[in-house]
Amino acid sequence: MKQTKLNIDPEQSKKYLVMQKHVLRSISDCRDQGLFETELKKSERWLLRDDLMTLVDWVLDTFGTVFHDLEHRVRQLFEYLFGSNVVQVKNY
Repeated sequence: MKQTKLNIDPEQSKKYLVMQKHVLRSISDCRDQGLFETELKKSERWLLRDDLMTLVDWVLDTFGTVFHDLEHRVRQLFEYLFGSNVVQVKNY
């Protein structure tokens, strides 16, 4: 079971969200899906739930056609966090 996030400052979460978007854009240029997913997974350490959901939506909108089966992989990576509803994603 994952630990509950404690003491995450909302302002820091927003700053990390912006930074993580930049990092993921850079990684996507390499077309290394494993590295991309690893970096995406790290986001949960520093983002509040709302910011993480924002990042996931952005990732699917931005990279949904870049990486093979990205929506399915995102659902697997964050299933425990979002429960049975997982992520409210659009059809890609």
